[in-house]
Formats: sequence, structure tokens, C-alpha cells
Amino acid sequence: MCEEVAPLAVRGDARRLQQALLILLDNAVTYNRAGGVVEVTVRREGGQAALAARDTGPGIPADELPRLFDRFHHGRATASSAPGHGLGLAIARGIAAAHCGRLRVESTPGAGATFTLLLLPLASRRDNRPDRPAESQRASAGATRDEGIGHGQHE
Repeated sequence: MCEEVAPLAVRGDARRLQQALLILLDNAVTYNRAGGVVEVTVRREGGQAALAARDTGPGIPADELPRLFDRFHHGRATASSAPGHGLGLAIARGIAAAHCGRLRVESTPGAGATFTLLLLPLASRRDNRPDRPAESQRASAGATRDEGIGHGQHE
């Protein structure tokens, strides 16, 4: 489902923000169940832009949430079957921090996980002027409806 709404824009390094988004989408697809769904939403959350990637996979056990963003960490359920080196979420969290934002995860075992990239600052209308300096890049995306998010939030 795609819903047209006013675009949100954030100030930041477009390539790095794209990298963080690709990490979240890759994880949502990789750790989903066969035939599962990945849903991406972009919305305003207070004064922040919130980009969320939700999957319908097995979820993440609560005892694994505190280490999830550690470098080289693979969860017990995926340690032997997961591709990669366990760096993606640590990199995405670093990108969020470099943009005055944060990355949070919410998961319900058996019902999937939602990773939300919260970014500050939102770009103002004057930031969208054509005479803006080239080094002040922005990433923008259309927003969809705001969904309720599961239990077990961790940042």
C-alpha cells in the first residue's frame, strides 16, 4: 500500500543515510520468514523524521536486544546461518549518531522486528532553496501512515 503525503526532508549526508536505510532493509529481508512481509514507513515523530523497517520474521529474543548493536554480534538463532560479519547494525547506529539521531529496535518474539531510524534535524523550507550550499545535502522521502509498533523497545 502506498499513500501520498507531504514529503519529509532531513539535513545530512545522503550517501550515509542511504547506507543506513539499505542496512535496515537488508536485515529485514534476510531475517524474515519465507513469504514474510517487509513494510517501510516514513513519518514525522515529534520534531524528528522516523524511518522504520518492519518485518514479519521470528523476532528477536529480549535477552539479545542489549547486544544487538554491538560490532561483530550475531544472535544465537542466526550465528551459524547469517551472512556477514555482524557489523551492519553497528554501522547504521553510527550513521544515526553522526546525524544527531538514533536507531531503535522493537521486537515481539514470533511477530517480527521493527528498526526505526530517528533523525534530527528536519530540514526547514528555507533549506530546500536552490541556492543552498552543495555540501548541505538532504535526503527526502514520502511518508506513509503511522503504524503502531510492537513490544520490547530497546535503543
